[in-house]
Amino acid sequence: MMSLLLILGAVITVFASIGRATTPCQERIPLSQWTPADLHWNFRHGLYACSHQSALNQFMNDRT
Repeated sequence: MMSLLLILGAVITVFASIGRATTPCQERIPLSQWTPADLHWNFRHGLYACSHQSALNQFMNDRT
């Protein structure tokens, strides 16, 4: 059970950091001020950035 929680926490952390990295600098909130809602938004934004439906992936697919 503990290993499952660690893996889940790592996955959430990775996608949240990707979501934060894809946010423009002016809109980023410092990590010390994150709320659970900010974590959720950054996780969803990171998941979207890695999905096949993102604008970057569509652009890259159109180039080939």
